[in-house]
Amino acid sequence: MNRLLMVLFLFVSCYCFSQQRAEMTDLEKARYDSTIVGETVPEFSLLSSTLSEVNISEFKGVNLIIDVWATWCVPCLKEAPYFHELKEKYQNDTLKFISISVDNFPKEWLAFLEVKGINKEAQYFAGYDENHPVIWFVTNIDIENGSYHSYSKLPRFLIIDKNQKIINREASVPSVEKLLEQIRALN
Repeated sequence: MNRLLMVLFLFVSCYCFSQQRAEMTDLEKARYDSTIVGETVPEFSLLSSTLSEVNISEFKGVNLIIDVWATWCVPCLKEAPYFHELKEKYQNDTLKFISISVDNFPKEWLAFLEVKGINKEAQYFAGYDENHPVIWFVTNIDIENGSYHSYSKLPRFLIIDKNQKIINREASVPSVEKLLEQIRALN
């Protein structure tokens, strides 16, 4: 019975998160518009797996492939091995692969990495803070009767060029050959 309740809870949580809808304020519209393709990535900081702060600007000069994920997101966990495989094959001095968690608590995220045996290199934590710029990367917009509505989608794969311009906010999942084509187009 407890197992059934846990599965039901996870299903409802995932569904609610992916279907989240809310009217956007003018500030929210401006934040979203600052993360559109062709624009420079807004400055933001992340926590590394050692819990030290890292600014996104520290990656300037390299092309970035970013996996935005959460420990509770089943599709995220299914794509993770493919992302890691691409990282192993294609990462070099001009192309980096990083993962950014939007979980709620950094200690739980770190414990998950430890339990699952996930390499902590290039793992970062943003948290699920509605004001964090990473959340704006995972937010899509619906315009319905002249109103903005936002909803989140995970996993999300992003491509950012060496000048920190947003190339793709919705890159293909790594299990599909199209992401590799998008990566090759960076060179």
